[in-house]
Amino acid sequence: MIISGLIGRPVTHSIGQLVYNRIFKDLKMDAIYMSFDIIKENLGIFCKYAAENMAGFNVTAPYKNDIIKYTNSVDSISLKTGSVNLVRVLDNRLYGYNSDYAGFIKTMDENNIELKNKRILISGTGGIARTVFNAIKDKNVNADVSFLSRSGRKPWIPENINVYNYNNVKDDYDILINCTPLGTYPDNSIAFPDNIIKKVTGIDVVYNPVRTRFLSIVESNGGRAVNGVDLFTGQGVETLRLIFNIDLDYNDFKLYVLKALSDINE
Repeated sequence: MIISGLIGRPVTHSIGQLVYNRIFKDLKMDAIYMSFDIIKENLGIFCKYAAENMAGFNVTAPYKNDIIKYTNSVDSISLKTGSVNLVRVLDNRLYGYNSDYAGFIKTMDENNIELKNKRILISGTGGIARTVFNAIKDKNVNADVSFLSRSGRKPWIPENINVYNYNNVKDDYDILINCTPLGTYPDNSIAFPDNIIKKVTGIDVVYNPVRTRFLSIVESNGGRAVNGVDLFTGQGVETLRLIFNIDLDYNDFKLYVLKALSDINE
């Protein structure tokens, strides 16, 4: 049997098991996808197990950076973003990839989101925030990007980029992007002060629930809401391709995602 899965802490919010195991069943594959709630001290032990027994695994918060030191090599995007969310096992060696990058680009393309010359505020400074920042920067769209952070400036943030806290953040943005876990079921909090959620484009990396409180406020103020389903789908397609050598159509994978979300919210 081919073993794959997800590591993080927590992992109870993930629909990965429903999505991938349903795909495996439909493709008549002898494979399983499991969720592993791992404490940081056991990352090394898990990676040794994975190298000997697994085909690969996804990585979620808070280990997208910590996992790098346990890999044998990582791709160029992982090096640039300092974030790995997918590990492929080959010949008992671990190879790290960042498929969140492709997932975010796909989200922008699928939803026809214009970034050029936009004022953008990213909430969070973790692995996904760094990935999103680099994806925007690589598009060369002359966007004015700032960060909202409770923990202050991180070393990877360029000095010419503004980092605000909840007390001094401005309120004149075109696009707000939540790159924190806030709002993930069953949490109902939001990653931005209410007063800056105006008629904006709101993008949430959270996919469960599909309509977070943040996105509900965006819509109630006449803005446009984009959830994390396309991000999950984009990186999921990459997971199947890199770990299982399966090229599943984007829209087909998205149907599995939407079905899983429907099932857990019945």
